[in-house]
Amino acid sequence: MGANIFFLTKVLTKDYIEDSVKSRIITIIDNAIQFFLKYEQQINEKIFSFYPVKMEYEDYVNKNIVIQNSRLGWCYGDLGILYTLLFASKKIHNESYVSKIVEMLKHVASRKFEDENHKKFIIDAGFCHGTSGIAILFRNIYDITGDDLFLKTSNYWIEKTLVQRKKEQGEDSIDYGLDIKGTDKQNISVLEGLAGILLCYNKFLGKDTTASEELLMIKY
Repeated sequence: MGANIFFLTKVLTKDYIEDSVKSRIITIIDNAIQFFLKYEQQINEKIFSFYPVKMEYEDYVNKNIVIQNSRLGWCYGDLGILYTLLFASKKIHNESYVSKIVEMLKHVASRKFEDENHKKFIIDAGFCHGTSGIAILFRNIYDITGDDLFLKTSNYWIEKTLVQRKKEQGEDSIDYGLDIKGTDKQNISVLEGLAGILLCYNKFLGKDTTASEELLMIKY
């Protein structure tokens, strides 16, 4: 659903879309945001995530939602969901949603790689479910909100990405241990390989990464 919200938000920026259609799209986006906020999990000693890994259709229909923790990453879980909701809320100019979501993101920013509860959910430096994707999302959240907490958090995760480079390699090579299973080749894909990590570094070096971020549905 998060990807659908982002796509619909992008449609709103197109001049050729009629106002009547845009009005219906805004209603759909608003309802989707309300859905996520309605099913927010309560944080306690055991639950540190606002959203579970997934919600089964049968559980939703039977109102038997399973409470569970989820990873920190681009692919699913609190960060990706709340980033999308923040982006969409800003585009439909709903500041009450924005305030609520920013407060939730501040809790997400407190999650650290060293914490045993969280560490098992972050498995590498890759973009999809690793530290480089987390760094980019928090940097974009900072760009949207201007809150220094998110800039500090973004820098923290870029540092966690840098230290995952294999120490035993030469200065002329880059290896983060993202091997393709069953081969001796390194994964160079955007989502799970080297390209995603280099995209992250380019962004932090001030390069224009808009096209790549559009492809990944995190900016336009």
